[in-house]
Amino acid sequence: RIVAELVRRVQAARKVIVLLTDGKANVNEFGETTSYAGGSAYTTAEAQAAADLGIRIFTVSVGSDGDQVLMQEVADIGGGEMFHAEGSIEEYSEQLDAIFQELGGRRPVELIQ
Repeated sequence: RIVAELVRRVQAARKVIVLLTDGKANVNEFGETTSYAGGSAYTTAEAQAAADLGIRIFTVSVGSDGDQVLMQEVADIGGGEMFHAEGSIEEYSEQLDAIFQELGGRRPVELIQ
C-alpha cells in the first residue's frame, strides 16, 4: 500500500526542468557540437517535446554572450520563466543564489489532480 501511494503522489507531482546553461545552443539533432548550426532549432524542438509531456521548463543562463532570446523562448514553450546571471564570479554567484532562492524557496505550492 505504501508503494501504491508513493506512485500516486509521483504521478500527481508537477514535473519541472531547470536548465542551467551558458545559453549557447551548440548541439544539433545529430549530437554534433562543432557549430551552432541547427542548435537553436533542436533546442526548441526538445523544449516542445518536454512541454508536450507536461514538463514545465525554467531556464537559467550564465554569461554575457549567451542567447537570452533563445532561453526566453525555451522558457515560454515550457510555461516557465527565464533567469540570467552575468558579471564577475562574485556577481553572478550572488545572482544565481537569488535565482535559486526564487525557484526553490518562493514558488507557491501547486495542487494538481
